Amino acid sequence: MNSLILENGKTPEEWVKIFKAERGVHLSARTIRENARRLGACRMLGKVMMLLPEHIDRLFQEPKACPSNSTNATDGGGSKAESTAYRAANTTDKALAYLSQRQKGTPKRQSRPSNSRRSNVISLETKGR
Repeated sequence: MNSLILENGKTPEEWVKIFKAERGVHLSARTIRENARRLGACRMLGKVMMLLPEHIDRLFQEPKACPSNSTNATDGGGSKAESTAYRAANTTDKALAYLSQRQKGTPKRQSRPSNSRRSNVISLETKGR
């Protein structure tokens, strides 16, 4: 029975030795692990990671699309910077309105009228002791 993993699979540490010995390329096992996990270019069994030659090829390929969630300026009718500027202006306007209200002496919120009742305090001491 032939197994691709048994015949060709290697740990990231083994690939580091191969790259260094055969190509003179200095990579860390950590770099290989992080990129392999990110791209899904590995085989895992528990905590053991095995990489086949085709996984290594995938690590060195150019990405097909930008992995970030950013948008360019033409998507959605505007750029991200424009929407941030709008939010900042809106927040600034609210702050200015609040400060001008405070300066006029009319607070934005009126305090509620208190339903204070006068209470009588009764002493628990007895007279004549």
